[in-house]
Parts: sequence; C-alpha cells; structure tokens
Amino acid sequence: MKTEYTREEINQELLVLRNTFEMVRLVDPTRKTVVVFDEEHPEGYSPEKCSCHAVWKNGIDCFFCTSAQAVIKKGTETKIEFKDDTPYIVVSRFICVEGNPLALEQIAPLSKGTMLSAYGINKFVKLITKYNDSIYRDFLTMAYNRRFLMEKLPVLLAQADAGGLPIGLVYYDIDRLKSINDTYGHDVGDKLLSVVTRLVGHCISERRGDFVCRIGGDEFILVINGIDRKYFKPRLEEVAKAVEDHDFCDIICDQQDGRNITISIGGMLSNELPADSNINTYLSKADERLYQAKKSGRNKVIVE
Repeated sequence: MKTEYTREEINQELLVLRNTFEMVRLVDPTRKTVVVFDEEHPEGYSPEKCSCHAVWKNGIDCFFCTSAQAVIKKGTETKIEFKDDTPYIVVSRFICVEGNPLALEQIAPLSKGTMLSAYGINKFVKLITKYNDSIYRDFLTMAYNRRFLMEKLPVLLAQADAGGLPIGLVYYDIDRLKSINDTYGHDVGDKLLSVVTRLVGHCISERRGDFVCRIGGDEFILVINGIDRKYFKPRLEEVAKAVEDHDFCDIICDQQDGRNITISIGGMLSNELPADSNINTYLSKADERLYQAKKSGRNKVIVE
C-alpha cells in the first residue's frame, strides 16, 4: 500500500476517498491538529489549529488515538468512535507527505440497518467495552495493563516533546503488602489492591488522559498527562494521603492494620530525559525513586 505522497498526490487521493467515506482527513497526532494542503495553508496547518478530536464534539482528546498508533507503528489502526449517539468506524493509515509523518483518517457511520438493528446500540456499546476491557484491563483491579501502557505512553511522550507539558511517570506500591498477605491471606491482599487502585483513580482525571496501570503483582504505574513541575509532587502527595486516610477495616479485621495502609511513590517528569530516550529508561528512573521511597521509611513521595 502506498505511503509516500506529494501534496498534489494526497489531495487527489482525498478527493477519491471522499466519494466513499463521510469524512476523510489528514491528521498530525503529535500536534493534535488537522492538516490541509492548499493555497490558504501553505505549511499544511490552519491558523486556528483545528483540534483533531473536535469532530467528536465531546470537548476532550481521544483517550485512545488510533492515528497516533498508526504513525508510531507505521501501519493501519481501526476503532469505533461516537458522535452524539451515532457510532462511526475510524480507519487510520500511516502516510508520509513530503517527509511529514501523518495519519490518513477515513471515517464512516456504521450501518444502522445491519449490526445495530440486530443488537441495539446499548448492547453494541457494551460489547465494544467488554472487548476493549479484555485486551487492555487487569481483570483483578480493572486498572489498565502493561499492553495498554506500552501502546499509550509513546503517544503521550511524543505530544509532550512537541511542546506540551511533560508527562508524569509514577511507580507506586502498597507498603507491607507481603506481610498482609502472610497474615490475612491473599484474598485480603487482592481486595486491598483493588480498593487502593480505586482510591488512586479518584485522584486523577481520565478525561485529561491520566491513567493507572497494573503491570504485575503489586507493581503499579500512574501516568499523569501534562503537568507542571510545581504541581507534580503536591498531586502525588494528595494520592498518598487519600490512601493513608482511608479506613480499610472492612477488609482487614485488625483495627491497627486496617487503619495503617499506606503507599510509597516514586515519580519523574518526562522532560528530565532526552526526547529520544527508550520508554524503559523513563520507567526505570521512576522505579529507582520508588525504591528510594521504600528505603527511606515507606509512605514517602520521591520525585527527584
């Protein structure tokens, strides 16, 4: 499939595709803008910098951007999106226009006479949600999993490198979890993991692109999408305090242990490292700071 285009060639391709799809457009997912190559936009970007997510009329960035994935993987990605109550199929294909890596988005409404008449829109949404959860969620805590992290994080880092606020990358774990498992059993430990995940989730905003991942055992990563350094540590201290202040006695029968659950946190900002750093390098640095927090007495937040 053709990926290299001149401006004239891609404009001709767009004309052909618009005979088939309701909407066809070029997107720069790093800048989160729509690209138009014409006489009024010689650089390819409109002065208004039309947000690529504006078409969905929900006022927020797409939580999972298939166009960003297509550009990163240099391939094709597909998803279902909703505009008002209408589901649309979105196909994003990587292309390069005179050296500029972009995504060619092809968007069309799903036929109401086929799938939706059989299942109904509510059941259809539930089926899509269940499918996505099976791929990207941890079944115990319902946090996102490692696969989601490794697909989502490169997009956020690229957007931060393009001029956005840095990404906060955070490791955290529950203090004394092994002791709790040994004393009260792993069922109690599992419940504790789930409740702590929920408490941390209440302190962040998925609408802004923040999320929590469980990457194995008691290892969790919190990603804060775009945060100024002066707010970073205070935000993490709020997370730690939300856990410290919670009464877990409904899970742990011992009053002292039930009121003495804390987490340790190690975090770093993406702009602390060069833009071309490997993702594992970012995560390792946050992990090192978690180790420092544990070593310094637990229930600590270390960000530098």
